[in-house]
Amino acid sequence: MLRHFLPLCWALLAGTAAAQSSQLAGLPLPQYPPGSIRSIVQADRALLDVRAAQLAQEKAFLGRRQACYAKLVAESCLIDATEDNVKAERRIRAIQVEAREFKRRDAEREAQALRAAKRELEAADAPQRRAERERTSKNQKEHVDRKARAEREFEAGAEERRQRAAAEKRRLDQKQDARVRKAAQERASVAERAERVRAHEEKVSAVLQRAQEKEARARQQDAAAPSGLPAKAIPKSPAASTPDSPAAGPGKS
Repeated sequence: MLRHFLPLCWALLAGTAAAQSSQLAGLPLPQYPPGSIRSIVQADRALLDVRAAQLAQEKAFLGRRQACYAKLVAESCLIDATEDNVKAERRIRAIQVEAREFKRRDAEREAQALRAAKRELEAADAPQRRAERERTSKNQKEHVDRKARAEREFEAGAEERRQRAAAEKRRLDQKQDARVRKAAQERASVAERAERVRAHEEKVSAVLQRAQEKEARARQQDAAAPSGLPAKAIPKSPAASTPDSPAAGPGKS
């Protein structure tokens, strides 16, 4: 039964193709019957032929219109030219739609294939990505834990650091106070030594003055006494009657 059915199918297909060819006779692009576009190359070629057929049909329609105006009964001619032009444009439009639809379906199939390949790749890489995410999460958690531990240790040692800083400040303050006291003592010692030196200089000046006064009185006595006679005693001044005191050293007041 199958042997008789297959020849019948081929005969039907051949009859359909013949009928379509007869229907397309006289219309543009008869080489593209419905369903004949089966590849991207055919679709691209059909779109180029469609563009050329549109220009040719437009030119042919204008030529027929101009020819109709030269006839006696122009209205009927124009109607026939318009109907033929509409049929041709529908035919051209149908081929254009079929070519574009084929390219759209082919692009969709390619996109679906790419999505399927991507899903397969993602499924194959899923364990590795999951392990990578786990490692990343673990590293982030360890980083957070280390940071929190460092902050706790810092807070725990803050009081100790404050105590050390306070002790260091007290030590520096004491050292500064000691330097200030030592400087004051040195200034006081310098002033005391200067006072002792001044007092010693005054004593030495007084001794020298008394010695000069004594020498002056002796010269006066020698000048007033006659030759060969002892000089008359001249009264001494109260200052001269005071015995000379030995010079005090710088260290005695």
